[in-house]
Amino acid sequence: MRLKIDTMQKRVGLLIFTVGTYALVMNISQYLYDGSTLIHALVRREVLADSLFLLPGFLSIFFENRVMKLFQVLTISLLGAANIFTSYNEVYGPSLFFLGWLLARQYGYFIRHKKIKYYLLVTFFVIVVQLSAYKNGKHVFILNNELLEFSVFLIIFTLVIWKDILDRDESLFKENKRLRSDYTMLRKRVDTIENDKKPYNLKAAKISPAEERVLRVLVKYKASNKEIAERLNISESTVKLHLYNIFNKLGADNRFSVIDLCQYNFDSH
Repeated sequence: MRLKIDTMQKRVGLLIFTVGTYALVMNISQYLYDGSTLIHALVRREVLADSLFLLPGFLSIFFENRVMKLFQVLTISLLGAANIFTSYNEVYGPSLFFLGWLLARQYGYFIRHKKIKYYLLVTFFVIVVQLSAYKNGKHVFILNNELLEFSVFLIIFTLVIWKDILDRDESLFKENKRLRSDYTMLRKRVDTIENDKKPYNLKAAKISPAEERVLRVLVKYKASNKEIAERLNISESTVKLHLYNIFNKLGADNRFSVIDLCQYNFDSH
């Protein structure tokens, strides 16, 4: 059976697995080159992190569900937060963290209460950065070079990307609301028609008695031309002629349209 990589989750999973495998092999090779044993290389922090990074990628290729999507988002985001805490002045951690955010948004986790979730996300990011600065002996809440770079990044993210995202989400929300309103109105019209169950005015359409007999068999039994001919004891060519005239008089394109139009004209029992 051929494996299809045909969804966002599976494509992201394949990318994560490919990049993670490359990083894992390179790190293990580097430690072995530096003189470490294979066991020591496998238990190094970077190798364990790469292995953890591989797991959601590998599983996401084969299992398509919301649990795997959430697993992707949480693993990538937490690895990003861990890397920020360890080395807050490197780009690897923030990149993973915001990759997790992008996936969460793609998978629909920010559809509801999005403003609150965005505030919490940025707040969590800043807290992790500050804790990392404290851990590394930096002045917390003082904008030294590294924290200044992060602050500028956050400001640009907020001003340029945030407003665009919120505006588009609001536009999509309004469009979805309008479509739901239109659907509700259409549903009410259909329900009204169904409840009224008014027969089609065959007299106004100038349907002849012979045509009405053919029409009755067609609507009641969803019959083919041959079955109509057998039930009415007429030839198939006569049935075709009557149906041709019925289609023209009712303005219908096919027998299914005729059945829908005249579904309440004849007793179905």
